[in-house]
Amino acid sequence: MESSIIGFFALILSFTFSTANDGYEKRLANIHAEADIIGKMLRQNEEMPETIQGNINNYLKAYLQLQIGVYSRQLPQTEWMSRGEIILQNFSGYLKTLKKDAVQHSWIDPLQKNYNDLSMRFYNNLYAISERTPPLIMFLILISSLLIGCLVGFTNGFQEKRHYLVPVIYVFMVVFTVQAIKDLDNPFGGFIKPDVSNLKDLYSKTH
Repeated sequence: MESSIIGFFALILSFTFSTANDGYEKRLANIHAEADIIGKMLRQNEEMPETIQGNINNYLKAYLQLQIGVYSRQLPQTEWMSRGEIILQNFSGYLKTLKKDAVQHSWIDPLQKNYNDLSMRFYNNLYAISERTPPLIMFLILISSLLIGCLVGFTNGFQEKRHYLVPVIYVFMVVFTVQAIKDLDNPFGGFIKPDVSNLKDLYSKTH
């Protein structure tokens, strides 16, 4: 019976850890896709007139600076959405002014498509980061860990010579596993941060 209870707790813990890791991988995939789109836009920008290259480069530079800042925890999450929407709206307005020149449509349309994809990725990242493990699941893990801890201590009390290694290992594994789940679940806290080295590389190319 004790093994069954502990096994059931381990199943809940592993399921929650797997779900949190899937969310982390999803956020990374969004960042990589976002970097690919910006890379395309930078390559397109090199083929445009010099009078336009500087403006588009500045918009992409501001966007990359925003994304790197929020993922590096240098920018509060509360400012992320508002500043991102302003940058995207200004960029969209600039593209509309360029579209007034019919001669330029041949290279504006592909840029417009990539801009739309970039906007979609921005909101995908925004809502993906807002997703969390349901509080009820975390509450279940917390209560279950305390109950299993009591069970481990209770069974250890029947031994003629008490062994403290098992309770210490149990506490160590549960505490660090729950902390890892919280870190994977929330990129704005803990030790695990999304890798944005590709965005930083692109940012260096905008200088």
